[in-house]
Amino acid sequence: MTKNGSRAVVVENVRRMPVRMATVDLTGDYEGWNFTARVGLKMGEYEALMDFVDRESSMRESLAEMKCILARQLVSWNFVDEDGDAIPPDADGIDELPLDLLAACFTSLMGVIGKSPLASVAK
Repeated sequence: MTKNGSRAVVVENVRRMPVRMATVDLTGDYEGWNFTARVGLKMGEYEALMDFVDRESSMRESLAEMKCILARQLVSWNFVDEDGDAIPPDADGIDELPLDLLAACFTSLMGVIGKSPLASVAK
Protein backbone atom coordinates (compact mmCIF):
# COMPACT_ATOMS: atom_id res chain seq x y z
CA MET A 1 0.00 0.00 0.00
CA THR A 2 1.12 3.55 -0.66
CA LYS A 3 0.78 6.47 1.74
CA ASN A 4 -2.63 7.40 0.35
CA GLY A 5 -3.93 3.83 0.57
CA SER A 6 -3.76 2.96 -3.13
CA ARG A 7 -2.01 -0.16 -4.28
CA ALA A 8 1.31 0.20 -6.05
CA VAL A 9 1.41 -1.58 -9.38
CA VAL A 10 4.79 -2.81 -10.57
CA VAL A 11 5.22 -2.94 -14.34
CA GLU A 12 8.45 -4.61 -15.37
CA ASN A 13 10.41 -3.42 -18.42
CA VAL A 14 7.35 -2.32 -20.38
CA ARG A 15 8.22 1.34 -20.66
CA ARG A 16 10.21 4.04 -18.93
CA MET A 17 9.66 7.67 -18.13
CA PRO A 18 11.32 9.72 -20.88
CA VAL A 19 14.29 11.80 -19.78
CA ARG A 20 14.32 15.13 -21.60
CA MET A 21 17.82 16.54 -22.02
CA ALA A 22 19.30 19.53 -23.77
CA THR A 23 22.81 20.43 -24.85
CA VAL A 24 23.60 24.06 -24.18
CA ASP A 25 26.32 25.84 -26.16
CA LEU A 26 27.96 28.67 -24.25
CA THR A 27 29.05 31.94 -25.85
CA GLY A 28 31.54 34.73 -25.20
CA ASP A 29 34.74 33.67 -23.43
CA TYR A 30 33.40 30.11 -23.37
CA GLU A 31 32.60 29.80 -27.09
CA GLY A 32 32.91 26.10 -28.02
CA TRP A 33 32.17 24.94 -24.48
CA ASN A 34 28.92 23.07 -23.89
CA PHE A 35 27.11 20.94 -21.40
CA THR A 36 24.22 18.49 -21.48
CA ALA A 37 21.69 18.50 -18.67
CA ARG A 38 18.36 16.97 -17.78
CA VAL A 39 15.73 19.66 -18.38
CA GLY A 40 12.54 17.66 -17.85
CA LEU A 41 12.28 18.30 -14.13
CA LYS A 42 10.11 16.23 -11.82
CA MET A 43 7.44 18.25 -10.03
CA GLY A 44 9.31 18.25 -6.71
CA GLU A 45 12.49 19.44 -8.43
CA TYR A 46 10.56 22.20 -10.20
CA GLU A 47 8.98 23.34 -6.92
CA ALA A 48 12.40 23.43 -5.23
CA LEU A 49 13.77 25.43 -8.15
CA MET A 50 10.92 27.95 -7.95
CA ASP A 51 11.46 28.24 -4.18
CA PHE A 52 15.11 29.04 -4.89
CA VAL A 53 14.23 31.65 -7.51
CA ASP A 54 11.66 33.32 -5.24
CA ARG A 55 13.74 33.23 -2.04
CA GLU A 56 16.09 35.98 -0.96
CA SER A 57 19.30 34.40 0.29
CA SER A 58 22.89 35.27 0.96
CA MET A 59 25.45 34.92 -1.83
CA ARG A 60 26.90 31.86 -0.08
CA GLU A 61 23.49 30.15 0.13
CA SER A 62 22.71 31.05 -3.48
CA LEU A 63 25.99 29.63 -4.77
CA ALA A 64 25.55 26.43 -2.77
CA GLU A 65 22.02 26.00 -4.13
CA MET A 66 23.14 26.76 -7.71
CA LYS A 67 25.83 24.10 -7.35
CA CYS A 68 23.35 21.50 -6.06
CA ILE A 69 20.78 22.22 -8.78
CA LEU A 70 23.39 22.08 -11.55
CA ALA A 71 25.00 18.90 -10.17
CA ARG A 72 21.60 17.13 -10.02
CA GLN A 73 20.74 17.99 -13.62
CA LEU A 74 24.20 17.70 -15.23
CA VAL A 75 24.83 14.78 -17.59
CA SER A 76 28.08 15.75 -19.34
CA TRP A 77 30.23 18.64 -20.49
CA ASN A 78 33.39 19.32 -22.47
CA PHE A 79 35.05 21.52 -19.80
CA VAL A 80 38.80 21.43 -19.22
CA ASP A 81 41.11 23.08 -16.72
CA GLU A 82 44.08 25.41 -17.39
CA ASP A 83 46.24 22.39 -18.33
CA GLY A 84 43.66 21.03 -20.79
CA ASP A 85 42.67 18.17 -18.50
CA ALA A 86 38.99 17.20 -18.40
CA ILE A 87 37.00 18.48 -15.44
CA PRO A 88 34.57 15.82 -14.16
CA PRO A 89 30.89 16.78 -14.69
CA ASP A 90 29.87 16.44 -11.05
CA ALA A 91 29.77 18.43 -7.81
CA ASP A 92 33.56 18.18 -7.39
CA GLY A 93 34.06 19.43 -10.94
CA ILE A 94 31.69 22.32 -10.33
CA ASP A 95 33.98 23.38 -7.47
CA GLU A 96 36.77 23.81 -10.05
CA LEU A 97 34.77 26.22 -12.24
CA PRO A 98 35.34 29.95 -12.21
CA LEU A 99 32.33 31.83 -10.89
CA ASP A 100 31.49 33.39 -14.28
CA LEU A 101 31.36 29.94 -15.90
CA LEU A 102 29.14 28.57 -13.12
CA ALA A 103 26.82 31.56 -13.53
CA ALA A 104 26.73 31.11 -17.33
CA CYS A 105 25.85 27.41 -16.94
CA PHE A 106 23.15 28.05 -14.37
CA THR A 107 21.62 30.96 -16.30
CA SER A 108 21.62 28.93 -19.53
CA LEU A 109 20.07 25.93 -17.77
CA MET A 110 17.35 28.12 -16.27
CA GLY A 111 16.64 29.53 -19.73
CA VAL A 112 16.12 26.05 -21.18
CA ILE A 113 14.04 24.88 -18.20
CA GLY A 114 12.01 28.08 -18.47
CA LYS A 115 10.84 26.94 -21.93
CA SER A 116 9.07 23.94 -20.41
CA PRO A 117 5.26 23.69 -20.69
CA LEU A 118 4.92 24.11 -16.92
CA ALA A 119 6.80 27.41 -17.02
CA SER A 120 4.13 28.95 -19.25
CA VAL A 121 1.42 27.88 -16.79
CA ALA A 122 3.33 29.36 -13.84
CA LYS A 123 3.46 32.88 -15.31
